[in-house]
This record gives sequence, structure tokens and C-alpha cells, in this order.
Amino acid sequence: MLTIIALPAAVSADILYDNFGPGDTYSNGGYLIGGTDAQEFGPSFAIGGGDFFLVTVVAAVGHSFGVNQVTLSLYDSSGGLPGNVLETSVLGGLPDFGSGDPPSTFNFSGLTVLENGETYFLIASSVNDGNASLTWNFNSTDDIGRASVRQNAGAWSAGPFVMPAFRVNGIAVPEPGALALLSIAAIGHLISERRRRRR
Repeated sequence: MLTIIALPAAVSADILYDNFGPGDTYSNGGYLIGGTDAQEFGPSFAIGGGDFFLVTVVAAVGHSFGVNQVTLSLYDSSGGLPGNVLETSVLGGLPDFGSGDPPSTFNFSGLTVLENGETYFLIASSVNDGNASLTWNFNSTDDIGRASVRQNAGAWSAGPFVMPAFRVNGIAVPEPGALALLSIAAIGHLISERRRRRR
């Protein structure tokens, strides 16, 4: 019989960035995603307090018309602009724009590490058919920061924007010492199980 030692399932995520108002409120207006120019748009955010595994992003994205699906891509930062895509999450069935529904949760693998002191971009894009149109709603907390936009897969531009409403959740990467202790405990448990079965 194989015994598997795992981290507790109830490990809670830390909030790494959040500009929603109380009760996840946000403004009814925002940035076009998609449309005839296939516009991509998204905010940047910085990581502090250690390294974290990206788990979920909560974003106030609403559907206007066309294919009801949005892709949220995590980019690293290169010269203050989106660089390389690190991971993507695709979500359909978004609420109608202007409905005031709760924001949507985008699930990520939990394997991508957000490094302490680094800046990242979350870029939203739609199905590129010249028709699909979605809106990423403004925050309601007067949060202004750096965001980036491009059209028709052209060059990125970036600058200060009223930030769209979003929250980034991550789980702290264990310190090497904690991982070593966990490994020793797992090995000890396996040895104990083998000895018990031999009796």
C-alpha cells in the first residue's frame, strides 16, 4: 500500500492585489475587449512579500455580444510592457455587461510562480472574429495604475489608466527549509508504515 503525504487541502490563498469595493463592487463602465480591432487590454500588478503560486484571478468582465468567452493571460514584464505569456485561463458564460452581477473567477494551474519584486500583466482578449465584444469594468475605488493595450496583435502601448476591477489570489511558495522538513516527515512516515506491515 502506497502512502502519499500531501500538503493540507485547506491551505488558504493570500490576496496579492485587490481593487474591488466592499462586497466586490465595481463601476459600470470599462474597457473594450475584442471588437472589430481585436483589442487586448489589461493591468499590471507587482508582487511583494515573497514568492507565490498563482491560483485564481477574480475580474469584473461582462459580455456585450458575439462569442461569450474571454481569455485572461498572465504576462511577465519586459521594459514596462507585456513580455512573454506565462499562463492563460479561458472562461465562458460571463454575465451580461451592465448587469451588476458578481465578478467572474478565472482558475490557474497553481504552478506558475509570481516572484517577489516582479511586475506582471493580466491581459484580456476575446475570440478574434471581429465580432465578439466584452468589457472589463472599472474599479470603484479610484485605483489608477499602469495598464497596457494593443489592437490587431500589433505593438503594445502602456501608461496610467483607471484600473479595471480585479483581484489576484496566490499561495505562498514554501521556504526551502519547510520543504526539507516535509520531505523528512514523509520519508519517516513511509519507513514507519513498512515496519508496521512487516510485523
